[in-house]
Amino acid sequence: MSHSERSPLLDTTGKPNDTTDHTPTESSSRDRKQQDVKGLWLVRTALLLLAVEVLSVLARIPLSVFSLHPFFMTLFIILLTEGVTTLQPTRTKVEKRLGLHRHAIIQLFAFLSAVTGFSAIFYNKVLANKDHFTSGHGKLGLSVIAYLIFQASFGIVCAFVPGLSPAIKNLWKYHRVTGYLLLSLVWITAVFGLQADYIVANNWLIPPSFLLSNWLLLAVVFVVISVSLRIRFYKLKGQVHQ
Repeated sequence: MSHSERSPLLDTTGKPNDTTDHTPTESSSRDRKQQDVKGLWLVRTALLLLAVEVLSVLARIPLSVFSLHPFFMTLFIILLTEGVTTLQPTRTKVEKRLGLHRHAIIQLFAFLSAVTGFSAIFYNKVLANKDHFTSGHGKLGLSVIAYLIFQASFGIVCAFVPGLSPAIKNLWKYHRVTGYLLLSLVWITAVFGLQADYIVANNWLIPPSFLLSNWLLLAVVFVVISVSLRIRFYKLKGQVHQ
């Protein structure tokens, strides 16, 4: 494993780390890259299946304020997941800088998609004069939005606010950990959403019996395993070779 890959994404000034690059051994680099590629394709397969499932349902229901919710929340999940994987892994100083910029841009659009999807279902409930956050999916969704605001603020402070102390900048590793927790919560919330009556009644891709069973949680396990293949666990511990 190269010194550059083990260096933190941000230095204490908040800029992508400028550590000199060193080449890892050829065999270890090849094996790691193969694992990274497998993980990336598994993640994107899960995202494709989710998109096809939701779009197939939306094609069968009338366009309304409500239909904006599953569309934008699915877009949010895709962007959030892709925004995480774009930083997995970053090896050289150039990759770290470009990865950080991609991550910020993708997660900005993910945040906007989440706010739009959340606003759509909230307004739809107002129009229908229904109570808010009564289901498990609704309560988890509210938790996701609150968590997302915290996570976005945390990331902005760690990466882009100038003049902060090195101790604050070093919190990047906790942002990484809380990001993986957020990603897991988002996918669990999506599972509950896929069990909604309108999804079950109008889908053709996944058998209803599977949608309504706990086997759907395997989708979350699938995504977690896929993302985990690309995780550098020493980064979660803040380990850095000097």
